[in-house]
Amino acid sequence: MDTIDQQLLKIRACFDLDTLLSTEIDGAYTMSYYSKLSKWYRLLHSKEGAMHFPLYLDEASDHHAALHVPANRIASVIRSKVTQSQRSIKVLELGCGHAYNSLYLSQAFSKQPVEFTAVDFTPNNVKWANAKVKELGIDNLRVVQADFEALTKDFGQFDVVFATESLCHARNVERLFRSIQEVLQQEGQLVVFDGYCTKSAAEQSDKEALASRLLAMGFAVETFAAIEDWIQLGKEQGLSLMQKDDISAAMLPNLQRFQSGSDRLLSYPRSMRFLRSLRLLPELTARHLIAGALAAPLLEAGVIAYYQLVFEKL
Repeated sequence: MDTIDQQLLKIRACFDLDTLLSTEIDGAYTMSYYSKLSKWYRLLHSKEGAMHFPLYLDEASDHHAALHVPANRIASVIRSKVTQSQRSIKVLELGCGHAYNSLYLSQAFSKQPVEFTAVDFTPNNVKWANAKVKELGIDNLRVVQADFEALTKDFGQFDVVFATESLCHARNVERLFRSIQEVLQQEGQLVVFDGYCTKSAAEQSDKEALASRLLAMGFAVETFAAIEDWIQLGKEQGLSLMQKDDISAAMLPNLQRFQSGSDRLLSYPRSMRFLRSLRLLPELTARHLIAGALAAPLLEAGVIAYYQLVFEKL
Protein backbone atom coordinates (compact mmCIF):
# COMPACT_ATOMS: atom_id res chain seq x y z
CA MET A 1 0.00 0.00 0.00
CA ASP A 2 1.50 3.35 -0.99
CA THR A 3 1.27 6.69 0.80
CA ILE A 4 -1.67 7.99 -1.26
CA ASP A 5 -3.68 4.86 -0.31
CA GLN A 6 -2.77 5.33 3.34
CA GLN A 7 -3.80 8.97 3.31
CA LEU A 8 -7.11 8.20 1.60
CA LEU A 9 -7.86 5.59 4.27
CA LYS A 10 -7.23 8.17 7.03
CA ILE A 11 -9.45 10.71 5.27
CA ARG A 12 -12.31 8.22 4.75
CA ALA A 13 -12.15 7.33 8.44
CA CYS A 14 -12.71 11.00 9.36
CA PHE A 15 -15.07 12.36 6.71
CA ASP A 16 -18.01 11.49 4.50
CA LEU A 17 -16.38 11.96 1.11
CA ASP A 18 -19.67 11.83 -0.82
CA THR A 19 -20.82 14.91 1.07
CA LEU A 20 -17.56 16.79 0.54
CA LEU A 21 -17.37 15.87 -3.13
CA SER A 22 -20.93 17.02 -3.81
CA THR A 23 -20.01 20.70 -3.43
CA GLU A 24 -19.84 22.65 -6.68
CA ILE A 25 -16.62 24.62 -7.03
CA ASP A 26 -17.63 27.68 -9.03
CA GLY A 27 -16.78 31.37 -9.08
CA ALA A 28 -19.06 32.13 -6.14
CA TYR A 29 -17.47 29.37 -4.05
CA THR A 30 -13.95 30.58 -4.87
CA MET A 31 -14.83 34.16 -3.92
CA SER A 32 -16.36 32.97 -0.64
CA TYR A 33 -13.29 30.83 0.05
CA TYR A 34 -10.88 33.75 -0.24
CA SER A 35 -13.20 36.17 1.57
CA LYS A 36 -13.37 33.83 4.55
CA LEU A 37 -9.70 32.86 4.63
CA SER A 38 -7.89 36.07 3.71
CA LYS A 39 -7.50 37.19 7.33
CA TRP A 40 -6.18 33.75 8.28
CA TYR A 41 -3.59 33.91 5.49
CA ARG A 42 -2.37 37.20 6.96
CA LEU A 43 -2.42 35.85 10.52
CA LEU A 44 -0.85 32.42 9.98
CA HIS A 45 0.97 32.55 6.65
CA SER A 46 2.17 36.08 5.87
CA LYS A 47 1.29 39.31 7.64
CA GLU A 48 2.29 41.12 4.43
CA GLY A 49 -0.52 39.35 2.57
CA ALA A 50 1.11 36.51 0.59
CA MET A 51 -1.38 33.83 -0.42
CA HIS A 52 0.95 31.53 -2.38
CA PHE A 53 3.24 28.74 -1.26
CA PRO A 54 6.87 29.53 -0.41
CA LEU A 55 9.41 28.17 -2.88
CA TYR A 56 12.74 27.10 -1.45
CA LEU A 57 14.77 28.06 -4.53
CA ASP A 58 17.50 30.53 -5.48
CA GLU A 59 19.17 30.31 -2.05
CA ALA A 60 15.92 31.13 -0.20
CA SER A 61 16.50 29.68 3.26
CA ASP A 62 13.53 30.94 5.26
CA HIS A 63 9.79 31.35 4.82
CA HIS A 64 9.93 35.07 4.06
CA ALA A 65 12.65 34.74 1.42
CA ALA A 66 10.90 31.72 -0.12
CA LEU A 67 7.70 33.74 -0.54
CA HIS A 68 9.66 36.28 -2.60
CA VAL A 69 11.04 33.71 -5.07
CA PRO A 70 8.23 34.02 -7.67
CA ALA A 71 8.39 37.83 -7.62
CA ASN A 72 12.19 37.81 -7.90
CA ARG A 73 12.00 35.53 -10.92
CA ILE A 74 9.33 37.74 -12.48
CA ALA A 75 11.55 40.75 -11.78
CA SER A 76 14.21 39.20 -14.03
CA VAL A 77 11.73 39.12 -16.91
CA ILE A 78 10.73 42.74 -16.25
CA ARG A 79 14.37 43.89 -16.12
CA SER A 80 14.99 42.26 -19.48
CA LYS A 81 12.04 44.16 -20.96
CA VAL A 82 13.25 47.45 -19.45
CA THR A 83 16.70 46.91 -20.97
CA GLN A 84 15.28 46.15 -24.42
CA SER A 85 12.69 48.94 -24.56
CA GLN A 86 12.90 52.70 -25.03
CA ARG A 87 9.47 53.26 -23.46
CA SER A 88 7.61 52.61 -20.21
CA ILE A 89 7.01 48.93 -19.47
CA LYS A 90 3.55 47.81 -18.35
CA VAL A 91 3.06 44.77 -16.11
CA LEU A 92 -0.19 43.01 -15.21
CA GLU A 93 -0.80 40.51 -12.40
CA LEU A 94 -3.78 38.16 -12.73
CA GLY A 95 -5.56 36.96 -9.59
CA CYS A 96 -3.37 39.05 -7.31
CA GLY A 97 -5.05 38.24 -3.98
CA HIS A 98 -3.67 40.82 -1.55
CA ALA A 99 -1.31 42.00 -4.34
CA TYR A 100 1.69 40.78 -2.34
CA ASN A 101 3.80 40.26 -5.45
CA SER A 102 2.75 43.49 -7.18
CA LEU A 103 3.32 45.52 -4.02
CA TYR A 104 6.82 44.07 -3.75
CA LEU A 105 7.64 44.54 -7.44
CA SER A 106 6.22 48.05 -7.71
CA GLN A 107 8.50 49.18 -4.90
CA ALA A 108 11.49 47.36 -6.42
CA PHE A 109 10.93 49.20 -9.73
CA SER A 110 9.79 52.52 -8.24
CA LYS A 111 12.66 54.46 -9.86
CA GLN A 112 12.36 52.80 -13.27
CA PRO A 113 9.81 53.31 -16.08
CA VAL A 114 7.55 50.40 -15.08
CA GLU A 115 3.82 50.65 -14.40
CA PHE A 116 1.95 47.87 -12.59
CA THR A 117 -1.69 46.80 -12.65
CA ALA A 118 -3.09 43.98 -10.52
CA VAL A 119 -6.55 42.43 -10.81
CA ASP A 120 -8.53 40.18 -8.51
CA PHE A 121 -12.08 38.86 -8.52
CA THR A 122 -12.64 39.24 -4.74
CA PRO A 123 -13.70 42.72 -3.53
CA ASN A 124 -12.20 42.28 -0.04
CA ASN A 125 -8.78 41.45 -1.50
CA VAL A 126 -8.87 44.50 -3.77
CA LYS A 127 -9.92 46.74 -0.87
CA TRP A 128 -7.10 45.45 1.35
CA ALA A 129 -4.51 45.79 -1.42
CA ASN A 130 -5.54 49.36 -2.25
CA ALA A 131 -5.27 50.27 1.42
CA LYS A 132 -1.67 48.97 1.37
CA VAL A 133 -0.92 50.95 -1.80
CA LYS A 134 -2.11 54.11 -0.03
CA GLU A 135 -0.32 53.26 3.24
CA LEU A 136 2.99 52.64 1.45
CA GLY A 137 2.66 55.67 -0.82
CA ILE A 138 3.06 53.61 -4.01
CA ASP A 139 2.31 55.56 -7.18
CA ASN A 140 3.16 53.02 -9.90
CA LEU A 141 0.55 50.36 -9.01
CA ARG A 142 -3.22 50.24 -9.46
CA VAL A 143 -5.32 47.36 -8.10
CA VAL A 144 -8.75 46.78 -9.63
CA GLN A 145 -11.53 44.24 -9.35
CA ALA A 146 -11.85 42.29 -12.60
CA ASP A 147 -12.43 38.81 -13.98
CA PHE A 148 -9.17 37.69 -15.59
CA GLU A 149 -11.14 35.54 -18.04
CA ALA A 150 -12.96 38.57 -19.46
CA LEU A 151 -10.28 41.16 -20.20
CA THR A 152 -10.32 43.03 -23.52
CA LYS A 153 -7.90 45.28 -25.39
CA ASP A 154 -9.64 48.28 -23.83
CA PHE A 155 -8.27 47.22 -20.43
CA GLY A 156 -4.74 47.95 -21.64
CA GLN A 157 -1.74 46.43 -23.36
CA PHE A 158 0.99 44.85 -21.24
CA ASP A 159 4.58 43.76 -21.83
CA VAL A 160 4.56 41.22 -18.99
CA VAL A 161 1.57 39.36 -17.57
CA PHE A 162 2.09 37.08 -14.57
CA ALA A 163 0.11 34.88 -12.23
CA THR A 164 1.06 32.99 -9.09
CA GLU A 165 -1.25 30.10 -8.16
CA SER A 166 -4.34 31.83 -9.52
CA LEU A 167 -4.93 30.57 -13.06
CA CYS A 168 -5.85 27.16 -11.62
CA HIS A 169 -9.15 28.85 -10.69
CA ALA A 170 -10.03 29.55 -14.33
CA ARG A 171 -13.44 28.15 -15.19
CA ASN A 172 -12.70 28.01 -18.92
CA VAL A 173 -9.04 27.77 -19.93
CA GLU A 174 -9.66 28.59 -23.59
CA ARG A 175 -11.49 31.75 -22.52
CA LEU A 176 -8.62 32.54 -20.13
CA PHE A 177 -6.02 32.34 -22.89
CA ARG A 178 -8.15 34.47 -25.22
CA SER A 179 -8.36 37.07 -22.46
CA ILE A 180 -4.58 37.04 -21.97
CA GLN A 181 -4.06 37.25 -25.73
CA GLU A 182 -6.19 40.42 -25.74
CA VAL A 183 -4.03 42.28 -23.22
CA LEU A 184 -0.54 40.96 -24.00
CA GLN A 185 1.65 43.03 -26.29
CA GLN A 186 3.29 41.43 -29.32
CA GLU A 187 6.44 39.68 -28.01
CA GLY A 188 5.05 40.17 -24.51
CA GLN A 189 5.61 37.39 -21.98
CA LEU A 190 3.27 35.46 -19.71
CA VAL A 191 4.88 34.03 -16.55
CA VAL A 192 2.94 31.42 -14.56
CA PHE A 193 3.63 29.63 -11.28
CA ASP A 194 1.07 26.90 -10.60
CA GLY A 195 0.26 23.26 -9.96
CA TYR A 196 -0.89 20.79 -12.63
CA CYS A 197 -1.67 17.13 -13.09
CA THR A 198 1.09 15.28 -14.89
CA LYS A 199 -1.45 12.96 -16.54
CA SER A 200 -4.74 13.45 -18.34
CA ALA A 201 -7.92 12.34 -16.56
CA ALA A 202 -8.04 9.19 -18.70
CA GLU A 203 -4.48 8.25 -17.66
CA GLN A 204 -5.05 8.56 -13.90
CA SER A 205 -5.93 5.59 -11.72
CA ASP A 206 -9.10 5.84 -9.63
CA LYS A 207 -7.12 6.60 -6.46
CA GLU A 208 -5.02 9.24 -8.23
CA ALA A 209 -8.13 10.90 -9.65
CA LEU A 210 -9.87 10.91 -6.25
CA ALA A 211 -6.83 12.24 -4.39
CA SER A 212 -6.22 14.92 -7.02
CA ARG A 213 -9.82 16.05 -6.88
CA LEU A 214 -9.79 16.23 -3.09
CA LEU A 215 -6.59 18.24 -3.18
CA ALA A 216 -8.02 20.65 -5.76
CA MET A 217 -11.20 21.15 -3.75
CA GLY A 218 -9.13 21.96 -0.68
CA PHE A 219 -7.85 25.02 -2.53
CA ALA A 220 -11.20 25.97 -4.12
CA VAL A 221 -10.10 24.62 -7.51
CA GLU A 222 -12.53 22.58 -9.60
CA THR A 223 -9.78 20.36 -10.99
CA PHE A 224 -6.08 20.63 -11.72
CA ALA A 225 -5.48 20.81 -15.47
CA ALA A 226 -3.20 18.31 -17.18
CA ILE A 227 -0.01 20.22 -17.90
CA GLU A 228 0.41 19.23 -21.57
CA ASP A 229 -3.27 19.95 -22.35
CA TRP A 230 -2.98 23.36 -20.68
CA ILE A 231 0.16 24.26 -22.62
CA GLN A 232 -1.46 23.15 -25.87
CA LEU A 233 -4.45 25.45 -25.28
CA GLY A 234 -2.03 28.34 -24.83
CA LYS A 235 -0.27 27.49 -28.09
CA GLU A 236 -3.63 27.40 -29.91
CA GLN A 237 -4.18 31.01 -28.79
CA GLY A 238 -0.86 32.17 -30.23
CA LEU A 239 1.31 31.81 -27.12
CA SER A 240 4.61 30.00 -27.65
CA LEU A 241 6.11 28.11 -24.70
CA MET A 242 9.58 29.49 -23.95
CA GLN A 243 10.29 27.87 -20.59
CA LYS A 244 8.90 24.93 -18.61
CA ASP A 245 10.58 24.24 -15.27
CA ASP A 246 9.33 21.57 -12.88
CA ILE A 247 10.10 23.11 -9.48
CA SER A 248 8.02 20.70 -7.40
CA ALA A 249 10.94 19.93 -5.08
CA ALA A 250 10.92 23.57 -3.95
CA MET A 251 7.36 23.06 -2.64
CA LEU A 252 8.03 19.97 -0.57
CA PRO A 253 9.49 21.45 2.64
CA ASN A 254 6.34 23.47 3.24
CA LEU A 255 3.96 20.72 2.05
CA GLN A 256 5.61 18.18 4.35
CA ARG A 257 5.03 20.50 7.31
CA PHE A 258 1.43 20.93 6.12
CA GLN A 259 1.04 17.13 6.00
CA SER A 260 2.51 16.66 9.46
CA GLY A 261 -0.08 19.01 10.98
CA SER A 262 -2.95 17.41 9.09
CA ASP A 263 -1.87 13.88 10.00
CA ARG A 264 -1.85 14.71 13.70
CA LEU A 265 -5.52 15.76 13.56
CA LEU A 266 -6.58 12.95 11.22
CA SER A 267 -5.22 10.42 13.71
CA TYR A 268 -8.40 11.05 15.77
CA PRO A 269 -11.19 9.92 13.40
CA ARG A 270 -13.87 9.63 16.08
CA SER A 271 -13.22 13.18 17.23
CA MET A 272 -13.26 14.44 13.64
CA ARG A 273 -16.61 12.80 12.91
CA PHE A 274 -18.04 13.98 16.22
CA LEU A 275 -17.02 17.58 15.55
CA ARG A 276 -18.44 17.35 12.02
CA SER A 277 -21.74 15.98 13.37
CA LEU A 278 -22.05 18.99 15.68
CA ARG A 279 -20.97 21.34 12.87
CA LEU A 280 -18.03 22.47 14.98
CA LEU A 281 -15.54 21.65 12.23
CA PRO A 282 -16.22 24.01 9.30
CA GLU A 283 -16.20 22.57 5.80
CA LEU A 284 -13.29 24.79 4.74
CA THR A 285 -11.22 23.50 7.65
CA ALA A 286 -12.05 19.91 6.74
CA ARG A 287 -11.03 20.53 3.12
CA HIS A 288 -7.74 22.12 4.21
CA LEU A 289 -6.95 19.14 6.44
CA ILE A 290 -7.57 16.81 3.51
CA ALA A 291 -5.44 18.93 1.18
CA GLY A 292 -2.67 18.97 3.76
CA ALA A 293 -2.77 15.19 4.00
CA LEU A 294 -2.56 14.69 0.23
CA ALA A 295 -0.43 17.48 -1.28
CA ALA A 296 3.05 16.15 -0.44
CA PRO A 297 2.25 12.49 -1.27
CA LEU A 298 0.79 13.50 -4.64
CA LEU A 299 3.88 15.56 -5.49
CA GLU A 300 6.23 12.83 -4.29
CA ALA A 301 4.37 10.28 -6.42
CA GLY A 302 4.58 12.56 -9.47
CA VAL A 303 0.80 12.76 -9.89
CA ILE A 304 0.80 16.53 -9.33
CA ALA A 305 3.69 18.83 -10.23
CA TYR A 306 4.43 22.51 -9.73
CA TYR A 307 5.80 24.48 -12.69
CA GLN A 308 7.17 27.82 -13.70
CA LEU A 309 6.00 28.43 -17.26
CA VAL A 310 6.93 31.29 -19.57
CA PHE A 311 5.04 31.96 -22.80
CA GLU A 312 5.63 34.59 -25.44
CA LYS A 313 3.05 36.11 -27.77
CA LEU A 314 4.27 35.74 -31.33
